[in-house]
Amino acid sequence: MRFEPVIEKTEAVLLDILPQGETSAWLKWLSRDAGRLVTLAKGFHRVDSPFAGQAKELHRSEVVYYRRASGLHFLRETSLLDGGDAFAGDWRRMAAAGYAAGLVDRAVPPGDGEGKEFYPLLADALAAWRERCPGPAGILRFEAELLDELGLLPHWEETPAARADLPHAVREAMERMRRGDGTLTALPKPVFLRMKDFLGTLLREAAPDSLSPRELVFNLLGP
Repeated sequence: MRFEPVIEKTEAVLLDILPQGETSAWLKWLSRDAGRLVTLAKGFHRVDSPFAGQAKELHRSEVVYYRRASGLHFLRETSLLDGGDAFAGDWRRMAAAGYAAGLVDRAVPPGDGEGKEFYPLLADALAAWRERCPGPAGILRFEAELLDELGLLPHWEETPAARADLPHAVREAMERMRRGDGTLTALPKPVFLRMKDFLGTLLREAAPDSLSPRELVFNLLGP
């Protein structure tokens, strides 16, 4: 018996584009409904490709694809949801957005269909950063929310050892970040440095390959 592929539609952020042959490409997405998703876009790099201008890294698209049980999915059509290319005009925002997308790609468990719970975090961060550069505190907030979603950020009432190791001001700021408090846009330098070190230790477990890009983005965004 022959099984026909199922046509699916979802909203997704494009994480990466990998070449396949001379004109085609594999597109790596994090999607709202299907989590991790990799689709083959035939003729993606052709001048007359129907995908031209409709799939940009770090941008949201509506994605229609043929889902196969084998995990080999074929892109049918895309429609860009984020107009323009805001990140191209500001290298700091582009660096922050690239780091966030790369961190999600490294930290979310591998495998087709994994990680749809991380989609709102990434999509909301990219939407906010299209309008305004996040600054170092914004990067820490994104990391804290990601680590909380992964179950790696301590709950202080349950971990006395971690609570004793961190100053109250650091724990308080981290709790505000855990709750998604967007008003926390700057931190005193001692708090920032201590939190940066603490979250870096957790990220070493979750996504060790992210530490070099992390240092680069903090250097670009400044103290």
